[in-house]
Amino acid sequence: MMDALTETVMEYKETKEDNLLRTNLLRNILKMSEGLIYKVFNYYGVNHFAPLQQDEISADCRSLVLLKTIDAFDVSRKAKFSTFYTWRLKSHVRSKKEFFMRRKHLLQAQSLDKVVYENDGEEVCLGDILTDFNVNTLHSIQREMKSIFNLN
Repeated sequence: MMDALTETVMEYKETKEDNLLRTNLLRNILKMSEGLIYKVFNYYGVNHFAPLQQDEISADCRSLVLLKTIDAFDVSRKAKFSTFYTWRLKSHVRSKKEFFMRRKHLLQAQSLDKVVYENDGEEVCLGDILTDFNVNTLHSIQREMKSIFNLN
């Protein structure tokens, strides 16, 4: 017994020629799976990010992740599409969140001499590990992170 979302995905995958029908089916799939995206966002706390960043992650989830999930979905496994899509959403949102959080410590460094973290009891300073190229990258990351996390 398949649910409506899984049936719509199967119909989308079987339709090869009619682009208008495929577009309408894709809209229906997106509309039916909208709640999954918001549940995953709430679970991972993405709603605390800046609106611009939320829009970027949600656009990825609505386009890139959705289309890749539809292509990879296999009905012969007797699984629901919503379960498969939820796992893919969680993976994508978690990786995006980790991407931003890994760079957050760069913002906390007021200067390159400040100790950023300790590694096995050894203090690490940004000035010790950054080359000239990375210093320029650091400043661009700081500007971007300030806009993402609404920092002054």
